[in-house]
Amino acid sequence: MIFLNGFSHLSLYITPLFNTLLRLGYLTCHWTEGYIVPLFKIGDSTHPEDYSGITLLSTFGKLFTKVLNKILNLWAENYSVYCEAVKLWAQLITFLFLATP
Repeated sequence: MIFLNGFSHLSLYITPLFNTLLRLGYLTCHWTEGYIVPLFKIGDSTHPEDYSGITLLSTFGKLFTKVLNKILNLWAENYSVYCEAVKLWAQLITFLFLATP
């Protein structure tokens, strides 16, 4: 909840950073790394099968990829990329269906 309330303040600093990264076409590899951490579920803590692995990811990396995904979706909608992709899939499926004996 603290992050949601402070987002307007944080966005003043994050937005210029993300805009610079987008302009340069650069993504730091540290934002794409994940760390797998064992999380104890239930049972005997000495048995590895009683643990579940969770992946900890970078918050900045998650935010940046979310922004990038939104930008790409808007671009695809503006240039009707989805419509063309759907047409191509329909043609491919029709071809495969007709070509199958």
